[in-house]
Amino acid sequence: MDTTAEIKMDFKIVKHDLLKGIYECSQRGLSHTVKWLSEMNYALKHVNLFPEDMPEYIDDTEDELEDFLIAKSYFDIKEYDRCAHFVKNCIKPKPRFLYFYSRYLSIEKKKLDNMTDTNCPPDPTKNEALKDLCTELKIDYYENKLDGYCLYLYGVILRKLDLSPLAIDVFVKAVKAEPILWCAWYELGKIIPDKNKIYCLNYQITG
Repeated sequence: MDTTAEIKMDFKIVKHDLLKGIYECSQRGLSHTVKWLSEMNYALKHVNLFPEDMPEYIDDTEDELEDFLIAKSYFDIKEYDRCAHFVKNCIKPKPRFLYFYSRYLSIEKKKLDNMTDTNCPPDPTKNEALKDLCTELKIDYYENKLDGYCLYLYGVILRKLDLSPLAIDVFVKAVKAEPILWCAWYELGKIIPDKNKIYCLNYQITG
């Protein structure tokens, strides 16, 4: 007897969610996730959305728009410290993520630049700048100020600091908040290669 469950999807809803994810991730500089979502969306070229079915792109930066735009312009040319400077006092979710993410990428860039002086890669658990960033995210985490995107970044940093059990919990919260955030799912898959554990986590995520 065939026990395979039939999965039914409304491809218009899928396409709507993909387009929304492409926009939101693009605004936050998550280029690899944008690529993956765009490839999925391309496979749905045959699915046509009516204008009323298209996602509404709401600009939630409001009075922080000028700060966000200049910061994003620096982010796009990989001037991460300048980017972080212009959004360091912002509190809206989008510029707040850009602040944390640009600081993280600046730390990673400096780490690579410093590797020219040694044949051994640096130990991320001894990176004080990364620990400081983790502490800052931790404060917002316990005050419930992190959205799904910031939760993803917090999880990445926890994993790099060898705090995988905590990272798993944070990634689960990230995909609960943003189910289409591919990079968070990818990180979960790297930490938990055991499919049975993934299935157990699925109950947490979908429950």
